[in-house]
Amino acid sequence: MKEIHALTRDEVIETVAKHLIGNYWLGYLEPGGNLHVKWIGRSLKWDKNGLQKRLLDHASEGKYTHFTFRKASSVTEAYNIECREYHILRDQLDNIRHPDSPRLLNYSCEYCNHHLRPFGRSFTAGGAVHG
Repeated sequence: MKEIHALTRDEVIETVAKHLIGNYWLGYLEPGGNLHVKWIGRSLKWDKNGLQKRLLDHASEGKYTHFTFRKASSVTEAYNIECREYHILRDQLDNIRHPDSPRLLNYSCEYCNHHLRPFGRSFTAGGAVHG
């Protein structure tokens, strides 16, 4: 997650290729340039524009102002990243339900049995993560 982008239709189309699977973080830009994360998600579909479509849907809602994303190499990777981020950020997220296992796959969350220390995180445009 190197860049933070404005969550607008034009910015999503320009920065997110069609047909990607991966993860995204939505929120608000803080004065220091960090993204205060309020929503995490994933797209596991290669068809129907994938990650780009999910972000365009969020942009049309107008609830959040900025986003960052990362491409995943597999459905398993995208699910595990979403679960990890949910457990770390859950105290500050608007989406309070634990991520569901991908449809027709019986994955279980590897983080539900671990005690991750909850803390808020922000992302800088340079890609560093601060806790």
